[in-house]
Amino acid sequence: MKYELLKRTAIALFVGGVISSYTVAADDSLDKKVEENSEAIADLSNTVDKIDDSVSGLTKVHNNLLAEHNTLVEDVKSFSDAYNKFTDDTNAELNKKADVDDVEDALSRKANASDVYTKSESDSKFALKANSSVVSAHEVDINKLRTDVNTHTKRLDHLDNRVNKLDKDLKRGLAAQAALTGLFQPYTVGKANFTAAVGGYKSQTAVAVGTGYRYNQNIATKAGVAFSQGGGITYNAGVNFEW
Repeated sequence: MKYELLKRTAIALFVGGVISSYTVAADDSLDKKVEENSEAIADLSNTVDKIDDSVSGLTKVHNNLLAEHNTLVEDVKSFSDAYNKFTDDTNAELNKKADVDDVEDALSRKANASDVYTKSESDSKFALKANSSVVSAHEVDINKLRTDVNTHTKRLDHLDNRVNKLDKDLKRGLAAQAALTGLFQPYTVGKANFTAAVGGYKSQTAVAVGTGYRYNQNIATKAGVAFSQGGGITYNAGVNFEW
Protein backbone atom coordinates (compact mmCIF):
# COMPACT_ATOMS: atom_id res chain seq x y z
CA MET A 1 0.00 0.00 0.00
CA LYS A 2 2.75 2.38 0.89
CA TYR A 3 4.63 1.23 -2.14
CA GLU A 4 1.69 2.06 -4.40
CA LEU A 5 1.27 5.45 -2.79
CA LEU A 6 4.94 6.18 -3.19
CA LYS A 7 4.80 5.06 -6.80
CA ARG A 8 1.83 7.33 -7.59
CA THR A 9 3.54 10.23 -5.84
CA ALA A 10 6.68 9.75 -7.90
CA ILE A 11 4.66 9.58 -11.11
CA ALA A 12 2.76 12.72 -10.16
CA LEU A 13 5.96 14.58 -9.44
CA PHE A 14 7.45 13.47 -12.75
CA VAL A 15 4.41 14.50 -14.74
CA GLY A 16 4.23 17.79 -12.92
CA GLY A 17 7.87 18.47 -13.71
CA VAL A 18 7.36 17.68 -17.36
CA ILE A 19 4.28 19.90 -17.54
CA SER A 20 6.13 22.71 -15.80
CA SER A 21 9.03 22.40 -18.21
CA TYR A 22 6.67 22.40 -21.21
CA THR A 23 4.78 25.40 -19.82
CA VAL A 24 8.01 27.35 -19.34
CA ALA A 25 9.15 26.45 -22.83
CA ALA A 26 5.76 27.44 -24.29
CA ASP A 27 5.85 30.77 -22.48
CA ASP A 28 9.33 31.50 -23.86
CA SER A 29 8.21 30.68 -27.43
CA LEU A 30 5.10 32.84 -27.10
CA ASP A 31 7.12 35.77 -25.83
CA LYS A 32 9.47 35.39 -28.77
CA LYS A 33 6.54 35.38 -31.25
CA VAL A 34 5.04 38.45 -29.61
CA GLU A 35 8.37 40.23 -29.84
CA GLU A 36 8.73 39.32 -33.52
CA ASN A 37 5.18 40.48 -34.29
CA SER A 38 5.81 43.75 -32.48
CA GLU A 39 8.91 44.35 -34.61
CA ALA A 40 6.95 43.53 -37.82
CA ILE A 41 4.15 45.88 -36.79
CA ALA A 42 6.72 48.62 -36.14
CA ASP A 43 8.27 48.07 -39.59
CA LEU A 44 4.81 48.13 -41.24
CA SER A 45 3.97 51.32 -39.39
CA ASN A 46 7.16 52.94 -40.71
CA THR A 47 6.30 51.82 -44.26
CA VAL A 48 2.78 53.28 -43.94
CA ASP A 49 4.25 56.55 -42.70
CA LYS A 50 6.58 56.67 -45.71
CA ILE A 51 3.67 55.97 -48.10
CA ASP A 52 1.66 58.75 -46.44
CA ASP A 53 4.57 61.14 -46.93
CA SER A 54 4.86 60.13 -50.63
CA VAL A 55 1.11 60.59 -51.18
CA SER A 56 1.25 64.01 -49.56
CA GLY A 57 4.16 64.98 -51.83
CA LEU A 58 2.33 63.77 -54.96
CA THR A 59 -0.79 65.66 -53.89
CA LYS A 60 1.21 68.87 -53.58
CA VAL A 61 2.80 68.32 -57.03
CA HIS A 62 -0.64 67.65 -58.55
CA ASN A 63 -2.08 70.80 -57.01
CA ASN A 64 0.86 72.85 -58.30
CA LEU A 65 0.43 71.44 -61.84
CA LEU A 66 -3.31 72.11 -61.73
CA ALA A 67 -2.67 75.71 -60.71
CA GLU A 68 -0.18 76.14 -63.57
CA HIS A 69 -2.69 74.59 -66.01
CA ASN A 70 -5.44 76.98 -64.92
CA THR A 71 -3.06 79.91 -65.29
CA LEU A 72 -2.11 78.77 -68.80
CA VAL A 73 -5.81 78.43 -69.77
CA GLU A 74 -6.47 81.97 -68.61
CA ASP A 75 -3.47 83.24 -70.59
CA VAL A 76 -4.67 81.46 -73.75
CA LYS A 77 -8.17 82.89 -73.32
CA SER A 78 -6.76 86.38 -72.87
CA PHE A 79 -4.61 86.00 -75.99
CA SER A 80 -7.58 84.66 -78.01
CA ASP A 81 -9.74 87.61 -76.95
CA ALA A 82 -6.99 90.06 -77.86
CA TYR A 83 -6.45 88.36 -81.25
CA ASN A 84 -10.18 88.41 -82.06
CA LYS A 85 -10.38 92.09 -81.15
CA PHE A 86 -7.36 92.83 -83.34
CA THR A 87 -8.93 90.90 -86.26
CA ASP A 88 -12.25 92.73 -85.90
CA ASP A 89 -10.53 96.11 -85.76
CA THR A 90 -8.40 95.26 -88.81
CA ASN A 91 -11.43 94.13 -90.85
CA ALA A 92 -13.31 97.26 -89.88
CA GLU A 93 -10.43 99.45 -91.05
CA LEU A 94 -10.15 97.50 -94.31
CA ASN A 95 -13.89 97.89 -94.94
CA LYS A 96 -13.65 101.62 -94.32
CA LYS A 97 -10.77 101.89 -96.77
CA ALA A 98 -12.66 99.82 -99.37
CA ASP A 99 -15.68 102.11 -99.06
CA VAL A 100 -13.47 105.16 -99.52
CA ASP A 101 -11.81 103.59 -102.59
CA ASP A 102 -15.20 102.79 -104.12
CA VAL A 103 -16.39 106.36 -103.60
CA GLU A 104 -13.21 107.78 -105.11
CA ASP A 105 -13.46 105.40 -108.08
CA ALA A 106 -17.11 106.34 -108.65
CA LEU A 107 -16.26 110.03 -108.46
CA SER A 108 -13.39 109.59 -110.92
CA ARG A 109 -15.74 107.89 -113.41
CA LYS A 110 -18.49 110.45 -113.06
CA ALA A 111 -18.90 112.49 -116.20
CA ASN A 112 -18.34 116.18 -116.09
CA ALA A 113 -21.33 118.34 -116.86
CA SER A 114 -19.43 119.96 -119.74
CA ASP A 115 -18.97 116.54 -121.38
CA VAL A 116 -22.67 115.58 -121.35
CA TYR A 117 -24.72 116.19 -124.55
CA THR A 118 -28.28 117.34 -124.53
CA LYS A 119 -30.93 115.30 -126.37
CA SER A 120 -30.94 117.62 -129.35
CA GLU A 121 -27.12 117.55 -129.52
CA SER A 122 -27.14 113.77 -129.35
CA ASP A 123 -29.73 113.53 -132.13
CA SER A 124 -27.77 115.89 -134.35
CA LYS A 125 -24.44 114.14 -133.75
CA PHE A 126 -25.32 110.45 -133.52
CA ALA A 127 -28.86 109.78 -134.73
CA LEU A 128 -29.17 108.32 -138.25
CA LYS A 129 -31.70 110.06 -140.39
CA ALA A 130 -33.57 107.70 -142.68
CA ASN A 131 -33.60 108.50 -146.39
CA SER A 132 -36.86 107.30 -147.93
CA SER A 133 -35.38 106.95 -151.43
CA VAL A 134 -32.50 104.82 -150.13
CA VAL A 135 -34.91 102.62 -148.21
CA SER A 136 -37.09 102.15 -151.30
CA ALA A 137 -34.07 101.23 -153.44
CA HIS A 138 -32.93 98.70 -150.87
CA GLU A 139 -36.41 97.24 -150.70
CA VAL A 140 -36.42 96.74 -154.48
CA ASP A 141 -33.02 95.07 -154.33
CA ILE A 142 -34.17 92.79 -151.54
CA ASN A 143 -37.26 91.73 -153.49
CA LYS A 144 -35.11 91.04 -156.57
CA LEU A 145 -32.72 88.95 -154.53
CA ARG A 146 -35.64 87.04 -153.05
CA THR A 147 -36.96 86.30 -156.57
CA ASP A 148 -33.53 85.13 -157.71
CA VAL A 149 -33.23 82.88 -154.69
CA ASN A 150 -36.62 81.31 -155.39
CA THR A 151 -35.64 80.73 -159.04
CA HIS A 152 -32.37 79.09 -158.08
CA THR A 153 -34.17 76.97 -155.50
CA LYS A 154 -36.55 75.65 -158.17
CA ARG A 155 -33.64 74.93 -160.51
CA LEU A 156 -31.80 73.09 -157.75
CA ASP A 157 -34.90 71.03 -157.01
CA HIS A 158 -35.24 70.18 -160.72
CA LEU A 159 -31.54 69.27 -160.88
CA ASP A 160 -31.90 67.10 -157.80
CA ASN A 161 -34.80 65.23 -159.44
CA ARG A 162 -32.74 64.70 -162.58
CA VAL A 163 -29.84 63.36 -160.54
CA ASN A 164 -32.15 60.93 -158.75
CA LYS A 165 -33.62 59.76 -162.10
CA LEU A 166 -30.14 59.40 -163.58
CA ASP A 167 -29.09 57.32 -160.58
CA LYS A 168 -32.02 54.96 -161.11
CA ASP A 169 -31.38 54.74 -164.89
CA LEU A 170 -27.73 53.95 -164.23
CA LYS A 171 -28.60 51.15 -161.83
CA ARG A 172 -31.21 49.75 -164.25
CA GLY A 173 -28.74 49.93 -167.17
CA LEU A 174 -26.08 48.07 -165.20
CA ALA A 175 -28.65 45.45 -164.18
CA ALA A 176 -29.68 45.02 -167.86
CA GLN A 177 -26.05 44.66 -168.95
CA ALA A 178 -25.54 42.02 -166.29
CA ALA A 179 -28.55 40.12 -167.65
CA LEU A 180 -27.38 40.38 -171.30
CA THR A 181 -23.95 39.14 -170.30
CA GLY A 182 -25.54 35.95 -169.02
CA LEU A 183 -26.94 34.96 -172.44
CA PHE A 184 -25.22 32.02 -174.25
CA GLN A 185 -24.32 31.61 -177.92
CA PRO A 186 -24.65 28.28 -179.80
CA TYR A 187 -21.65 25.97 -180.00
CA THR A 188 -22.87 23.31 -182.48
CA VAL A 189 -22.60 24.02 -186.23
CA GLY A 190 -26.00 24.41 -187.88
CA LYS A 191 -27.83 24.76 -184.56
CA ALA A 192 -29.88 27.70 -183.27
CA ASN A 193 -30.51 28.32 -179.55
CA PHE A 194 -32.81 30.31 -177.26
CA THR A 195 -31.37 31.57 -173.97
CA ALA A 196 -32.54 33.63 -170.95
CA ALA A 197 -30.76 35.25 -168.00
CA VAL A 198 -31.37 37.49 -164.96
CA GLY A 199 -29.10 40.32 -163.82
CA GLY A 200 -29.10 42.93 -161.08
CA TYR A 201 -27.26 45.92 -159.63
CA LYS A 202 -27.92 47.11 -156.07
CA SER A 203 -31.72 47.60 -155.79
CA GLN A 204 -32.47 47.18 -159.53
CA THR A 205 -32.99 43.91 -161.48
CA ALA A 206 -33.45 43.02 -165.17
CA VAL A 207 -34.44 40.00 -167.30
CA ALA A 208 -32.81 39.22 -170.67
CA VAL A 209 -33.76 36.80 -173.49
CA GLY A 210 -31.85 36.06 -176.68
CA THR A 211 -31.21 33.71 -179.60
CA GLY A 212 -28.19 32.66 -181.67
CA TYR A 213 -27.05 30.56 -184.61
CA ARG A 214 -23.69 28.99 -185.57
CA TYR A 215 -23.15 28.87 -189.31
CA ASN A 216 -19.94 26.86 -189.26
CA GLN A 217 -16.92 26.36 -187.08
CA ASN A 218 -15.69 29.89 -187.78
CA ILE A 219 -18.84 32.10 -187.74
CA ALA A 220 -21.64 32.50 -185.14
CA THR A 221 -24.18 35.20 -184.32
CA LYS A 222 -26.42 36.06 -181.37
CA ALA A 223 -28.86 38.82 -180.26
CA GLY A 224 -30.59 39.63 -176.99
CA VAL A 225 -32.91 42.07 -175.29
CA ALA A 226 -33.22 42.97 -171.57
CA PHE A 227 -36.15 44.42 -169.65
CA SER A 228 -35.57 46.35 -166.41
CA GLN A 229 -37.86 47.89 -163.78
CA GLY A 230 -39.64 51.04 -164.88
CA GLY A 231 -40.06 49.82 -168.50
CA GLY A 232 -36.47 50.29 -169.62
CA ILE A 233 -35.34 48.12 -172.55
CA THR A 234 -31.73 47.28 -173.42
CA TYR A 235 -30.62 45.18 -176.39
CA ASN A 236 -27.52 43.97 -178.18
CA ALA A 237 -26.49 41.89 -181.20
CA GLY A 238 -23.15 40.40 -182.19
CA VAL A 239 -21.28 38.19 -184.62
CA ASN A 240 -18.35 35.95 -183.77
CA PHE A 241 -15.49 35.00 -186.13
CA GLU A 242 -13.11 32.22 -185.18
CA TRP A 243 -10.06 30.91 -187.09
